[in-house]
Amino acid sequence: MSLRGTGVRVQALCPGFVRTEFHQRANIDMSTTPNWAYIDDDYLVATSMADLRANRPLSIPGALYKTIYLVTKLPGETWLRFAFWMIVGLGIYWFYGRHHSRLQISGREEGEQP
Repeated sequence: MSLRGTGVRVQALCPGFVRTEFHQRANIDMSTTPNWAYIDDDYLVATSMADLRANRPLSIPGALYKTIYLVTKLPGETWLRFAFWMIVGLGIYWFYGRHHSRLQISGREEGEQP
């Protein structure tokens, strides 16, 4: 089915968390969801309409949800590199911290063996 030439446009809106009665009606407890995860409804509509005017078929309002979307599009090789360098960084942090720990240093000063 083609909508070209009809003046009808289609947009996928991915809003994230919005304060509506949806969750209450579905008996879903949202009390543990942090406030920073919610998108303001006026901002949501303004962003969606701006994206529609710009002929963007996908509208994702808010930096949080755009970042989540982009991160999910990263290739597996990037995730492997990330994991490798996180392990290297945490290893360096752990060994440095163990050697320079205040507890280790005070133990050495008292004559204990490291």
